[in-house]
Amino acid sequence: MTATLAPPLEKPRRIGHLVLGRELGTAGVVSVWTARDESKGSAAVTVLRVHPAIAIVPEARARVVAAARKGLLIRHPNVLTSRDVVEDGAELAVVCEPFEGILFRELSLEGPARGISLPLNVLTRVTLEVLAGLEAAHGNANDEDEVIGRKVEQVKSRIREMIERGLRERRGVFR
Repeated sequence: MTATLAPPLEKPRRIGHLVLGRELGTAGVVSVWTARDESKGSAAVTVLRVHPAIAIVPEARARVVAAARKGLLIRHPNVLTSRDVVEDGAELAVVCEPFEGILFRELSLEGPARGISLPLNVLTRVTLEVLAGLEAAHGNANDEDEVIGRKVEQVKSRIREMIERGLRERRGVFR
């Protein structure tokens, strides 16, 4: 089965002054949407809509809002820049700069169906860029970020091992 992007909503859903367009995907506790910000003259934005089951829990909601506000300070090419937090009843959304580029999902899941495969060097580069973004987003030391930082280091270590193993296997194939 080929993965496809969700079609635009029949009737636009609103969260405050945001009009959601197409769902791009999900990540953790959010779904990622294209949107228009009517408070900014219908400017294109990316919206991280917090899943309702998370948004209704006061402690979880407060943590998401705090993380989003912290995200307003992060400037890194591999991190989507937060612009605002919108709360509208039970809805909670983080407004970010517009996403530009190709979704990795399109390359990794839909690419093979189109005869496109990702070379090892591209996969490695994408992975390293994602990890650099995670480090930038969680680089300030507090208890929660230290836990995330340790997890990032564990993932980096596993990825290095996978890349080294893949390169060893490739060398064996080409000898």
